[in-house]
Amino acid sequence: MRRVYATTRVVDGALLENAHYRAVAAELLALRERHPLPAGLPITVLAASAGGRRWLARQRALALLLGARYQEVGPAGHLLMLDRPDAVARAVLDAVSAPAG
Repeated sequence: MRRVYATTRVVDGALLENAHYRAVAAELLALRERHPLPAGLPITVLAASAGGRRWLARQRALALLLGARYQEVGPAGHLLMLDRPDAVARAVLDAVSAPAG
């Protein structure tokens, strides 16, 4: 898996994704204004610890904006779901077993 993610095609895709990040985030905010999430929906923002201080600060800000639980997961990189599937599964299980807010 990691060999595939080290190719130039993936690097090019990551650069393109980063270049459009703000536009995609703005689209998501506009979508949420038109179609808000149901009240009391459990939301968790999982942030990979290898993301760096700026990335983690952005993820904390996103969690705050969403009224979400924030959890930093490490050791983990960009592919958190591959690096730490246990943390992703635990976050899902915790969300569905949490009392309604």
